[in-house]
Amino acid sequence: MKDQVLTEGWRFALNPTGDPSRMDYDDTGWREVRLPHDWQIEGHRDPKMPEGGSQGYYPRGGVGWYRTTIPYTPGITQLCFDGVQRFYTVWLNGEKVGEKAYGYVPYVCEITLKPGENILAVKVDNTTPEGVTESQLDRWYSGAGIYREVTLLSDGLLHIAPYGVRTDYTLDGMTAALTVTLTVDNRTDADTVGVRLDIAHTTKLASVRLAKGVNTVALTVTLPDIVRWEPDAPTLYPLHVELNDGQKTLDAVTLNIGFRESVFDPDCGYLLNGRQVKLRGVNLHHDHGAFGAAVERSVLRRRLERLKEIGCNAIRCSHNPKESFFYDLCDEIGFLVIDELYDEWVHRYYKRFFAHDRYEDLAAMVARDRNHPCVILWSVGNESPHQYSDEWFTQLQELCDACRELDPARPVSYALIGHVGRDFTDPAVYRERIDLTLKYAEIVDVFMGNYMEGFYEALRREGMRKAVIGSETFAYYRLQELTTHAPIPVNAWNDVEVHDYVAGGFLWAGIDYLGESMGWPAHGWTGCPIDAAGFVKLRGYHTKAMWTDAPMVKLAVFDETEPYDLANANWSFPQMTAHWNQGTPHKMMHVGVFTNCEKVRLTLNGGLPRYAAPAPDRMAHFYVSYAPGTLVAEGLRGGVTVCTQTLKTSYQGDHLILGIYEKDVRAGEVVHAELTLYDRYGQVWTQDRPKVRVEVTGGELLYLDNGDFLTTDEVCAADTRTLWNGHLCAYIRTGDTGTLTVTAYPDGYAKVSREIRSARP
Repeated sequence: MKDQVLTEGWRFALNPTGDPSRMDYDDTGWREVRLPHDWQIEGHRDPKMPEGGSQGYYPRGGVGWYRTTIPYTPGITQLCFDGVQRFYTVWLNGEKVGEKAYGYVPYVCEITLKPGENILAVKVDNTTPEGVTESQLDRWYSGAGIYREVTLLSDGLLHIAPYGVRTDYTLDGMTAALTVTLTVDNRTDADTVGVRLDIAHTTKLASVRLAKGVNTVALTVTLPDIVRWEPDAPTLYPLHVELNDGQKTLDAVTLNIGFRESVFDPDCGYLLNGRQVKLRGVNLHHDHGAFGAAVERSVLRRRLERLKEIGCNAIRCSHNPKESFFYDLCDEIGFLVIDELYDEWVHRYYKRFFAHDRYEDLAAMVARDRNHPCVILWSVGNESPHQYSDEWFTQLQELCDACRELDPARPVSYALIGHVGRDFTDPAVYRERIDLTLKYAEIVDVFMGNYMEGFYEALRREGMRKAVIGSETFAYYRLQELTTHAPIPVNAWNDVEVHDYVAGGFLWAGIDYLGESMGWPAHGWTGCPIDAAGFVKLRGYHTKAMWTDAPMVKLAVFDETEPYDLANANWSFPQMTAHWNQGTPHKMMHVGVFTNCEKVRLTLNGGLPRYAAPAPDRMAHFYVSYAPGTLVAEGLRGGVTVCTQTLKTSYQGDHLILGIYEKDVRAGEVVHAELTLYDRYGQVWTQDRPKVRVEVTGGELLYLDNGDFLTTDEVCAADTRTLWNGHLCAYIRTGDTGTLTVTAYPDGYAKVSREIRSARP
């Protein structure tokens, strides 16, 4: 198999005239674009846009057309679209060859190339469908266009079908019995084929009989001395599968797999390789700040590694499958993944195709992602408003059964929404709702509830024996027992720690995302530990204190004068600052310390110490009469100081630091130049927002992003932008092998410069 990712050579137009599907259509006036491409992020934000909050006020409508040329290759040729948003139709040389409605799952169509030049045209219809209102489109930023990779697969007449490798295994200590099942497409007269498997210094050779057409071929190999895959030690093994005729290779596929024992237990929650592991999870949407929905691999890698830094070990794909390399990176970096299919089922635009396409879409998700060790649970849906209706139960049962048939090795679930219908506190409704929830629990393998921590114990008392996942949780608040409306400052992670049967909790959400804005001017959802530019916010250290073991303290000062970031009420966080420059002596200051230590000792200017242990909101709280100087927090374990943080009063910034995030830089990839402003004490200076102009030679400056979702007069596609929270990230595409130079010119501070050397991929 020869794979070619079709990145360059595309032309694009939005709402062009004529019929661009025709071979003789003149597209010379169209704009040249590189895939992946999202035309929505290029649009001018409009506060008057209908249902604009859901999209961050970026216009998504219109019909986009893409055209490119493909050279002739003999044999069987297939196009694999990893994701196109949405309702797309594919033409080759003026003939329609495929179409797909759902934009979040892969789609493969076979094409027949002719000698010479072949014209590929793709129409992407992002207009509001007939019978669907604006409010029924995606409730988050959707993106528009060919926003994921397109791959051209060129095969011989006897080949492995796309996504035609399936791996299953059993483990006995350090020994794995691996079965590799191949879907082989035979369009020749051959009645046998040679198969070769290579993995972990082990080779298996076989000659198998074939019929004409599609065949299923399975080989089993025993592998001694394997190392099990773990999030903290994600060991992967390259699996090479080859078809041959005894003399030459006919087709070959290589993929990485990992071996782990993954079990959801009704009493112990989640067991990985025989030990209890708590899922320290976040929900993630598919956009990536300045890039919109068209993410690059290195950009996604940095975002995932930042999540890892704050202790995250699990991700829920909310509420749709992600790009294919997301799962590769999760395998490599070490995340446990819940893969999810749809949001709200028939109550969104999916109602146009849900009845017809849901099994096909489910099969596409499972076939692509089933070999990844990171994927531990399938979710067939999320928060349907017709939850608990007869229709919903039927649909849930059918989708769960279909998923188990596609992949018997993994459990399947669905994310309930806790606040559907009336409140649990009414005794009559309580009985009704408990019975309905128990009925749901009989269908799924794992209970997944959004904001339902207050019901865990009641469901357990009523007889539910399933592992429980908080598929969405607030970051700071929790709802009172058996209510859907009464938040209290008791962190939801406490429920995960207290109950063995609770496998984990997934914060809503992990990284600020576009869309689902609480109102103009917000570009999107802001209530997350990491901003859209990939920097950890102050509140992110609260998460880190809950989820990491290395001793830490982080000082934060409650300050209602801090600008409100428009985070939605229950998902918000107390307004806090990370500096000790409050201005007014003797003002009573509320100081919080994020810590994973038993106790915190706090001193101001060397005075008498005061002590506090973390409260149910996972902070140690102090009240301090303000005085300029030095505030010191010490984390204590067993009465011994194990970590310290100091805040010094400071009145101005001092210098800018420019760091390159990547250690190894490859030509043509996106690298991150991180700019941070410090004061003379080495503290991040957040109280000014100087403009910074960035100049790049030997590469291309793509975007400047500071993560500020409230700005109305700054854009990412520019060479100048202000710092926000002391930070700015420059996204730069490296050129050919050689030296790239980045220079930053901050207003009021000395310029800084860095050289980057890139190597060939």
